[in-house]
Amino acid sequence: MLNHYKIGEIANYYHVSAQTIRDYEAKGLIQSQRNPDTSYRYFGYQQTNQMSDIMQLREYQFSLKQISQLVTQSDIQDTICLYDKQAVKIQKTIEHLQANLLKLDQASTTLKHVKQNFNYVQFTVSPALYFDELKNYGQDDMFEPNHKYQSQRLNQLEGLAAFPVGFIFQIDISNYLLTPTWGLLANKKLPQFDNSSRLLPPKLCMHAFLVAGREGTLKSAYDQLIDKLTKKLNLVIIDQPFGRIILRCHENGEWKRYFELWCPVSEDCYNEYEKNTSIVV
Repeated sequence: MLNHYKIGEIANYYHVSAQTIRDYEAKGLIQSQRNPDTSYRYFGYQQTNQMSDIMQLREYQFSLKQISQLVTQSDIQDTICLYDKQAVKIQKTIEHLQANLLKLDQASTTLKHVKQNFNYVQFTVSPALYFDELKNYGQDDMFEPNHKYQSQRLNQLEGLAAFPVGFIFQIDISNYLLTPTWGLLANKKLPQFDNSSRLLPPKLCMHAFLVAGREGTLKSAYDQLIDKLTKKLNLVIIDQPFGRIILRCHENGEWKRYFELWCPVSEDCYNEYEKNTSIVV
């Protein structure tokens, strides 16, 4: 057929598959002409205009259902209404992506800071944080149905997965460091947090980074760090150390976790070292 194109030619021109064009035709978005002798589909001037309209509407991220309405039913006022609604939807998508872009940039900046300062400790004031305990976190049976409290907390905290998992080391009456309590750590109190949320006010701290395997190996990594530091510094820890998981990654054939750590120290200890920003671990 002269001045007509085969389905493969149209597909190549619009960078879609031939099956996509067949689907458009099945949904009534476009109507090909058929060769009566071969039943092959052919597309002329009218069909190429229809395809151009469809592809433009796809660029606007309309659904096929909406495109069907626009190309088969909508008058100018209906089209304006659908365009305005889609513009609002796209604007919300843009805002969501911009927020994610900002978070990615902040996360990348944090990781670069961790990499650059991993072998150093600093004495600084910790930020104000809120801690919400997650019972049985890090245990193999944490998702078992019999842990009703945990199931309730996970349901309540749905949507907060982006918040860092934090920890607080418990200390017994003899000042012996026990295994950590795990939970969510946030810089503001969230509505999903219940009344048991604990405020961690700003404190004079020794700040460091750790790397360990599973959460259960954190205490061992902490002990090794403190052992090194107490041989070099007059380190006086006066309260429960706390921190958060910065990153989970694959390193040297094993899964590793990078932790950020704050250890509350005495005022004399802080004053002695806070101006020294290059204390090597």
